[in-house]
Amino acid sequence: MESNYKDMYEALDLNENDYKFVLKETSATQIGARYTYEEALFNEDIPFKFRSIIQLYVLKETDEKKCIGMHFLEVNESDFIYQVFKQLKVKIQFYEPKAAGGYKMISMPFVKFKKYQADKWTDKHFMQSFTLSNLALMGFSL
Repeated sequence: MESNYKDMYEALDLNENDYKFVLKETSATQIGARYTYEEALFNEDIPFKFRSIIQLYVLKETDEKKCIGMHFLEVNESDFIYQVFKQLKVKIQFYEPKAAGGYKMISMPFVKFKKYQADKWTDKHFMQSFTLSNLALMGFSL
């Protein structure tokens, strides 16, 4: 799938591993949005079940070199992977530019994010991370 979005990280002066992290909590796992799917597949800190979902479902629709954050921007409601992200109760954390300068961090469920993206997303926004519900991940049937 060809992207209509320019790389949101391109204009930022980032180090190689900025926005590439995994935070595990009791109820959720937060993953940095700059990981490529290939990097995620080989990262032992990312839950095995999510890596299996990437292998079984995600890579059928996109390239393994694709940045996960960029892929979230490209997913359409008609795509099967949209339903997968919805079932996993993915939440997106991103920065919205303020009119007076600086950024405001916003976190919202994937479905609500896609509506926000259609109405308000600009090339000044950028994604920090996404969160997977551990309960939804556990209940997801492969």
